Amino acid sequence: MGCMGMAYDDFCRLTFGEFDAVAGQWSRMRENDLKDNWERTRLAAAIVIQPHLRKRIQPKRLLPLPWDKATARKGPERSPQQNRERFELLRRKYEHPETGANDIKTSK
Repeated sequence: MGCMGMAYDDFCRLTFGEFDAVAGQWSRMRENDLKDNWERTRLAAAIVIQPHLRKRIQPKRLLPLPWDKATARKGPERSPQQNRERFELLRRKYEHPETGANDIKTSK
């Protein structure tokens, strides 16, 4: 759990719901950091190239990024019960790799 900055003892005390919330927030934080870095890079590129262009250019036109267009969420959201069931299946697979793999379903 070092990558999330969480102590092992703290991780062991989490319930599944708490871990799901922590992992989701950590994932969003990392994604926002990545987007922020790309936004700064795009702005710097626009500032550097602007003196060499006759027309004014917008950073979004110069370097379009995937999140510039709003995208619809793919697939249905899982319920908390479905998340728990999936967690239990994955836990069994981890604890008994030779038998747990047969129980895993990839459907959403």
